[in-house]
Amino acid sequence: MRWESLKAPATAELIRRHLPGAGATALDVGCGSSAVAAELADDFALVVGTDLAATAVELSGRRRRADGRLDGHPTVLADAERLPFADAAFDVVYSYGTLHHTRLAASLTEVSRVLADGGVAVLVDFCRESPGRRSVPRHIADALTALPGYARRSDLRTAVSITLHRLGPTWLRHVRRDRFLSEREFTEQYERALPGAVFYASRGRVVAVWKKVGNVHR
Repeated sequence: MRWESLKAPATAELIRRHLPGAGATALDVGCGSSAVAAELADDFALVVGTDLAATAVELSGRRRRADGRLDGHPTVLADAERLPFADAAFDVVYSYGTLHHTRLAASLTEVSRVLADGGVAVLVDFCRESPGRRSVPRHIADALTALPGYARRSDLRTAVSITLHRLGPTWLRHVRRDRFLSEREFTEQYERALPGAVFYASRGRVVAVWKKVGNVHR
């Protein structure tokens, strides 16, 4: 999706700034079209993407190189609550805007399980502005605010097309189905699963950064 490709550099930089350095292997939980994984591919020897939607994995597959790999990283159809990887398989696990669709206790336990001792998880998700408030008004404001940036990175026609999509009924129906945690609920639930995590909040998002020390997954 063109929109994902335009967002990917900023999303990748947000994740990258919280990493202590490049590692050997990384897992992208909820990779979508794998645009972010492609941006981070040079930071790691291997980036593996997972998504529960077959259409997302299919989109990723369209980016495959002649040798059959997806810009150097494979994608797997997988549920974040039941990741098909061995314990301690990755040096870094990251996710953006995905985990609110999951049962957090299960998905965060899986993040911990597949992360190697000493590895780092960078998990970014949206939170609601105040208890009980739906996120539609913020999404409308965000769509309009982002328009100039999309125009700079592509062209005005593409930027307007993306903005109209984000303001259209299909996207807003999707947004209404989302149920985001408050910032307090976010930190409480992530801290419970990932003790010692550090949190950064900005523009309706919270970033949880967690270094695994010892065998803590339950």
